[in-house]
Amino acid sequence: MNVAYKLVILFWLLLAGCTPSTLVEDYADDRVEKQAIEYIDLLIQNESATLISLLGPDTVEGNEEDVFAEMHALFPIEEPQVINLVGYRFWKHNKDPARYNLTYQYGYGDKWLIVNVAFQESETGKNEIFGFNVYPNEQSLQALNKFSLSNLNAIRAFFLAGSTVIPPFILFTLLACIRTKLKKKKWLWILFILIGIGRFSLNWTSGKFGITLFSLQVMGAGAVTASIYAPWILSFSIPLGAILFWVKRDKIIST
Repeated sequence: MNVAYKLVILFWLLLAGCTPSTLVEDYADDRVEKQAIEYIDLLIQNESATLISLLGPDTVEGNEEDVFAEMHALFPIEEPQVINLVGYRFWKHNKDPARYNLTYQYGYGDKWLIVNVAFQESETGKNEIFGFNVYPNEQSLQALNKFSLSNLNAIRAFFLAGSTVIPPFILFTLLACIRTKLKKKKWLWILFILIGIGRFSLNWTSGKFGITLFSLQVMGAGAVTASIYAPWILSFSIPLGAILFWVKRDKIIST
């Protein structure tokens, strides 16, 4: 198998490796999940007094009963049809207590709620809640963040074109470089061609985009999502190496 075919296979393996994990539960701690669900159940059952007793001292502001009552009112009377863990964060610094932040999606037919609860382990071993939020969503996060062309506009079309055209252009240039006799070291050109310069990124769901000038990206483009609940991020870079190869090709060809 020659080098060109190996590079083609490597390219597709890299794309396959970008497939996201579909379930946050795959890496979340079951014990922590159970604790978070217990806190949310207390909110659903309107046990505000119990929740207030679990708040950390730095979290108490005096209006917690009203805040919990407002959040409780967002939950329908019926049991949820869907409960998904959509976000999980854990951090621990030196001897500080471990802190957890979990976000759940509750589905009630055509009504969806996003519930976030954050807590930490205290020095006494008792957990302390330091964050609790509930807000409604028009649809499930899977539906909201699903990649679709129905919301295509000029900016999305521009990023879609960049992220789909640049990798084949780089790959085509790479194969041409491999088959060309060069005066200078060919491997330097190969590395230069493979890397895109800078990064233009777009959140496909929200349409917000950003620019990172000092960045390198293999194959000049990418499309990633953290999970099935998260938005797709499309990105592309300037294929400077590939462009310069064609501009300087006649000068660097060995005679």
